[in-house]
Amino acid sequence: AEAVALEERALAIDPRADWVRRPLAEAYLEVGEVDAARSVLLEAPEPMPSRRWLAICLYEQRLERGTELLRADPLWEEPAFDNDVPVYLIRDAALANGRLASGVDELLALKIPAAENPWAQASLAQLRLSMGERQEAEQLAREVLSSEGNSYGELFLTYPRAAALTLLAQNDAALDLLEEAFSNGHRWRWWYAFRRDPAVEPLRSDPRFQALAARAETHAATEREAVRQMRE
Repeated sequence: AEAVALEERALAIDPRADWVRRPLAEAYLEVGEVDAARSVLLEAPEPMPSRRWLAICLYEQRLERGTELLRADPLWEEPAFDNDVPVYLIRDAALANGRLASGVDELLALKIPAAENPWAQASLAQLRLSMGERQEAEQLAREVLSSEGNSYGELFLTYPRAAALTLLAQNDAALDLLEEAFSNGHRWRWWYAFRRDPAVEPLRSDPRFQALAARAETHAATEREAVRQMRE
């Protein structure tokens, strides 16, 4: 809530501070305000780069539109690009449209090698599994689990590691990881991890996962109300 309030104030002081718009839009998604996220991008004095819309496309599950915007951006394969959202869009679109091999090719084409991008590695594993290549998928999952946090930080590797554990049918371990990370304050992109991520589909019927998802929803609602009060 504080991040939203600070970024709203910064934008009110300087409406041309487009560098504030992207983190503010993503902060709105964290509290479930997708309309506010869309508005803050639309209200920019100059059209925002297409990559700024990717998280909203993922949130709204407009996967084909998201991948169209991604491919239209000349920077999408650069190492500075977000590591998770483009990967999720590519993988989820491939799973939805059945073009699994094309999804694999696109992930392998990233200039950040898949081996150095745990999100891409975990996503490749799921696509390989969907193609019937279980041995290759499990090898990729094990590589995700053996990767070190390095510049990403251990908590930011929670979701790809949970996906890898789920693929390896280590559901309790995946839930342990998700619960521990949430308790330690890692809630970034909770809306994807708990509502939309196909990698953890086998966990959705588990009462522990359902309880954790409910905690995430409650936390977001609390933050949303705090934002509302700060605006008054």
